Amino acid sequence: MNRSAPVYLAVVFATVAVSACSDRSTPTMPTRPSASRSLTRSQTPPADEGFTKIDMPGAATTVAFGINNDGVIVGRYLAAGQTHAFVRTAEGELQTIDYPGAGFTVAGSLNNRGDILGWYTLPASPAVRHGFVLRHGEFTSFDPPGSVFTNPLGINDRGDIVGRYCTNGLCREPSNGDFHGFLLRDGAFTDIDVPGSNETNAFGISEQGDILGSGGTASGKGELFLLRQGEYTTWALPDGKTLSQDHGGLNARGDIAGRYCNSSPCLTATSGHAFVIIDGRFMTVDVPGSMGGGAFGINDRREIVGGYYDGTGALHAYTMPVGSDRHTTASTRWNARATNLLALRPPSNSQAATSRMLTYLSIAQYRSVLAAENGKAGPMPPSVSAAVNGASVVVLSEFFPLDVATIQGWLNEDNAADAAPGEKNEDASAGDLIGRAVAATVIAQSKTDNYLVVSPGLPPTGPGYWLNAPGASPVRSLYGVRPFFLTSSDQLRPAPPPAFGSADFLDALHEIRAISDTRTDEQTTIAKFYAWDTAPFTPGNLNLITDRVIVQHHQSEREAARLLAYANAAAFDAQIACFDAKYHYWFIRPSQADPPNAATGNRGITLAVTLPNHPSYPSGHSCVTTAILSVVIDAFPDERESLESLITVIGLSRMYAGLHYRFDVAAGQAIGRGAAALARAGSLE
Repeated sequence: MNRSAPVYLAVVFATVAVSACSDRSTPTMPTRPSASRSLTRSQTPPADEGFTKIDMPGAATTVAFGINNDGVIVGRYLAAGQTHAFVRTAEGELQTIDYPGAGFTVAGSLNNRGDILGWYTLPASPAVRHGFVLRHGEFTSFDPPGSVFTNPLGINDRGDIVGRYCTNGLCREPSNGDFHGFLLRDGAFTDIDVPGSNETNAFGISEQGDILGSGGTASGKGELFLLRQGEYTTWALPDGKTLSQDHGGLNARGDIAGRYCNSSPCLTATSGHAFVIIDGRFMTVDVPGSMGGGAFGINDRREIVGGYYDGTGALHAYTMPVGSDRHTTASTRWNARATNLLALRPPSNSQAATSRMLTYLSIAQYRSVLAAENGKAGPMPPSVSAAVNGASVVVLSEFFPLDVATIQGWLNEDNAADAAPGEKNEDASAGDLIGRAVAATVIAQSKTDNYLVVSPGLPPTGPGYWLNAPGASPVRSLYGVRPFFLTSSDQLRPAPPPAFGSADFLDALHEIRAISDTRTDEQTTIAKFYAWDTAPFTPGNLNLITDRVIVQHHQSEREAARLLAYANAAAFDAQIACFDAKYHYWFIRPSQADPPNAATGNRGITLAVTLPNHPSYPSGHSCVTTAILSVVIDAFPDERESLESLITVIGLSRMYAGLHYRFDVAAGQAIGRGAAALARAGSLE
C-alpha cells in the first residue's frame, strides 16, 4: 500500500483487466507479479474512505480472499456469467488467472513466496471442485481422497495447505455438516475434525503451523478453533453474533479475520459483518458506509481483505488497515458506525437527513465529553469514552430504531474491550449514564428544529427560472430549519447570479456546454465519484475524511468530539443558507437552459449524473464540502493544501457533471467558508 500521501487523498486504483493467461494452454504467473509487465491502470479521484476498493473492470462482483506481506492480493470476480481468479500487485495492477480449460476459477489465498492457492471446476463436471496451487507459473491440481468438492483456503511459506472438502455429493452451505477439514503437507493429506462438531472448515495456517478454522454445530452458530501441536482450542463469538464458516484469515501474529451475522445460520448469501480479533480484542471492522461484508484474509502488517456491499447492493473487494489503534477515539468510532447504518437504512431526504443525524450525534458526543470531564472531582470520576458511547447509543437508536440490536452489539464490543489509556480508574457506568442523559436533551432539541416544516413555496415561472421535475416536490434539504450559528437564514445569502441571457450568464453556460460536448472519461469518473448520491452521501463521506485526519493527528477524545461537532454544525448551517439562496433566486439549471431539441438538432447539455430536484444557484455540494473542510483546515493548518485541493475538485466535479455553472460553485464555497467562520466564533457548549 502506498502510504506516502495523506490517507484522505490516497489514490484508489480502478484497474484495467489484462489476463496473464490469455493463452490458457500455457498459463504463466510470476512468483511476485512485477510492475514491469505490460499492464495498465487508471486513477479514480482521490478519496478518504480509509480503505481501497478493488473492482475488476466489467465485473458484476469482486471479492478478495488473501493478502501477503508484500501487499499482493488474490480473489475472484464474476463477469459475463463466468467466475475468474485475479491477482492484484502491490502497485495496484490486476491480472486474471484461469486454470487451463476451467469454466470457474477462484484464488483463495497466497503466501509470501507468491504461491497462489485456489479451486476450479471443469465444464464437463461443474459441480465438482478441485484444488490447485500456482507456483513459479505452473498449476498443480490436487484433491483429498474421495473428495468431490475441494476448497483449499490457506497456505503458509513452507507450502502447507489447509481447507475443507466434501465426499457425500451434497456439499451444501458450510454449517450443514457436509465438510471435513484437511491439511496437505509434503504430499500427504491429514483430516482435521474438531471433536464434537458436525463439520470442520480449516481457514488458515501460520508459519508456525497453527491452524485456524471453524467447528460446526447443529444450531449453525459455529465456533472458531485453533489447532496447535495437536491440541484444539475453541471459542465462540460474542453474544448475538453467528460465525460465518465459509472463510477466514490468520497471520503470524495470531490475529484473526472473519465474518459474522446477526442471525443464525450465517450463510454466504447474507451480507454479514467483517471482524478481527487483535491482541485478544474482538472488533467489528466493516468498510465505512457499507451495508456489510466480510474480512477473509489478514497479513502481518494487519491489512485485511474481503468483500463489502455498497449502498446499492453491489459487491466489491477491498483492502483496509486495521489494528488496536490507540489514537482512534470513541467519537470517530461511532461516527464511522453511523455511516454503516446509513447504508443499511438510507434516509429519503438523503443529504440533509444524513447531515442532520451526524450533527446531533456529534453534538451529543461533545457535550457528553464536557459533562463527564466536569464530573471528575470524585475518587472514581466518570469515563469520558463511556459517556460518548452512551450518548451515541441513544442518538443512533433514535434515528435508526430498527437497528437497536446492532447498536447495542457495538456497545457490548466497546464494553468488553480494555479501558482506554488513562481510564483504568474511571467509572464506566457513571460515564454511560451521563452520556445518555446529555443525548436525551439533544434529541429533545432535534424534535423542535422545524425540519421539513417550512415550504419554499411554488416555483415561479418564466425565462431563467428553475424547472421542477414533473410530479415531484422540490427537495427542501434543511430549508427553514433552526440554525446553530446563523442569526437568520439569509445571513449568508450571496448576491444574485448573472442575469439570465446576459453576457456573463452566456459565458458561464457555454463553458458547461463545452464540457458536455467534450467530456472526457476522466471528467466523467470524477463527476460520478464525487456525486456521493448513495449512502453515506456527501456529509457522511466528509465525516469519514474528518475521522481519518483526527486519528492521524492523535487527537484526544475532547478534541475529536469538538471538531466533529463544529464541522457538522457548520455544514448544517451552510445547508440552511444554501437552500435559502436556492429558493430565493430559483435559478435555472444549465441543462434546462440548453436542453436537447430534436427539431433543431441541438444536442444540448448532457448530464453525467442524475439531476437533483432543486435550483442551481448556489451549489449545495460546495456549500457542505467547504463548510466541513474549512473547519478541519482551521484545526489543522498543515492540511490546508490537500483539503483546499479537495474542495476545488469537488466543485469542478459538479461542473463536469453538467449540473452547475462556475458561479454556482463559487457562491457555494463562499457560503461554506462563511458558515465555518460563524462556527469558529460560535459556541455549542
